[in-house]
Amino acid sequence: MSVDTATAPPQLRPLALGEIIDVSIKLMRRNWRTLALLVLVVAVPVAVVSLLITTSTTTYDPTLDVRSSDDDAAYGAGQVINAVLQLALYLLATVACFEAVAEAYMGGEPDWRSSLRFAARRLPAVLGMSILYFFGLFFGLIAIVIGAIFLAVRWSVAMPALLLERRGPVSALGRSWNLVGGFWWKVFGTLLIVYLLVTVLSLAAGAVLGGVLAAITSVDSLLGLAAQQAVTVLVQVFTLPLFAAVTIVLYVDLRVRKEGFDLALMADHIANPDAPASFAPARQSEPAYGE
Repeated sequence: MSVDTATAPPQLRPLALGEIIDVSIKLMRRNWRTLALLVLVVAVPVAVVSLLITTSTTTYDPTLDVRSSDDDAAYGAGQVINAVLQLALYLLATVACFEAVAEAYMGGEPDWRSSLRFAARRLPAVLGMSILYFFGLFFGLIAIVIGAIFLAVRWSVAMPALLLERRGPVSALGRSWNLVGGFWWKVFGTLLIVYLLVTVLSLAAGAVLGGVLAAITSVDSLLGLAAQQAVTVLVQVFTLPLFAAVTIVLYVDLRVRKEGFDLALMADHIANPDAPASFAPARQSEPAYGE
């Protein structure tokens, strides 16, 4: 009897830090068309609207090589709308990437349309959890910077718990807290490496953009603003799927270590070979939030 490797779940095992990043990058490379399309479908319209808002509420003076606002109220309202659109982009594209990466990691074939529909359905819950998350980090930051970093790492896999286990915002944060417990330094090290990679990429893209604009036009001109939006979209095409892939692999790795998630997946797949792999917890009882 042949096994369909395209739909079979992966042979999961505990992964070292380097393996987590390696698996994440491979997931991105194998599904780059779907992941890039997910981000572009959301990011390009938002970038166009952002460009229109900026150009309609400001005036470019080529003699002074600056862009200024004629109406402060209109400019302020435009920036608020722009910020809301950027937040919507980040949340929608991030959730869609999470769903697509999880589907691919479990052996499925992700589809950008179904991933976006999934993201739209879960967006209110994601927004609620994001508010709780940033309030927690804010109060942790007030206490001490280290406290905010500690909370950020302990809550780093809350998004997969919220989306894949169909939990509520508070329950997802508690689930992440329990999963990361005992592996804080490993999760911190993995996320630190990814953030450094993204920072280097962003700085490199900014440097290239600055050099090109200095040679052909002003940063404040229409062409300069359009180029800035294009670079922002291209960076998001790489960074959003990467963060989603690393977080999904970390989440599954923690469940493998703490719950024998590989065994649960294999048993479920054998019993229901035509059904998609389930992320529901194999155990119903968990340590209390904060232990």
